[in-house]
Amino acid sequence: MPRDIKYAKIHLIGLSPNNVDEFYIKKFNRWLLLKSSKVKFNERLIENPIERFFLMLPKNENGEPHDGVVEVSGTTSKGYELYEYDFIHDELIILTPLYNEIEKTTNTELRKQLKQYIDFLNQRKEQIEKINTTKQQSISSQQLKTKLTDTQLNTLADELISKGFIASTDKECFVWAFGGKNDINTFTQIKWLKKKNLCVYLIDKIAYDPASPLPIWEIGSNIFDIQNMAQIKDGYLKNKNRNTPVNSEIIDTIITTASAAK
Repeated sequence: MPRDIKYAKIHLIGLSPNNVDEFYIKKFNRWLLLKSSKVKFNERLIENPIERFFLMLPKNENGEPHDGVVEVSGTTSKGYELYEYDFIHDELIILTPLYNEIEKTTNTELRKQLKQYIDFLNQRKEQIEKINTTKQQSISSQQLKTKLTDTQLNTLADELISKGFIASTDKECFVWAFGGKNDINTFTQIKWLKKKNLCVYLIDKIAYDPASPLPIWEIGSNIFDIQNMAQIKDGYLKNKNRNTPVNSEIIDTIITTASAAK
């Protein structure tokens, strides 16, 4: 038996036309079990790969059914999360070229099984991508858009912190709120520590785009809990002597410094 066919048969053990969902879930759980940095069985840490392998079987090494609770960390040793999308990627990397090789043989039944599972993987991949796109669109609608890079946004936050406009504990949320690509688990409203009109001025200077439909004042109010931002802007624009808030030059300097960061 060719090596490719033998490997495919082993990989697809337990798959039938009516249990693709169940087969997929079992495969994913096994992948998590092997990839996770920490696995516990009845509160006992399982570090030995062979012991972990036995946890994937319906019975233990003594031929007895497993009786207990298996817990997996779902993260790598470096703390990175293990995602279903990565599992699908790993499966397709192995199975797609395998299918292409077996397609040249006369093993019709095995080809059907492989195609059925690969099709399921691709469908699930598309579902996850669609969910992630929708989620990202929803999240991004809560962020302001600027032309600043992440490096420049971090510099902007550092400058605002050093000048007493925001607290250092708000830096991560600030960078994200102004369009940063950093991931945050939970967004917490940022407390602007000085005159509100300077916050509005900052947003107006770096996030205002007359061609964009983004409701920046609504988003800005949610970020800083400052209401009536549009009216605040109108207020300082009506100042015939300045057309800007008092001390706006400090914000201008901060923006210039951030924009120069590389």
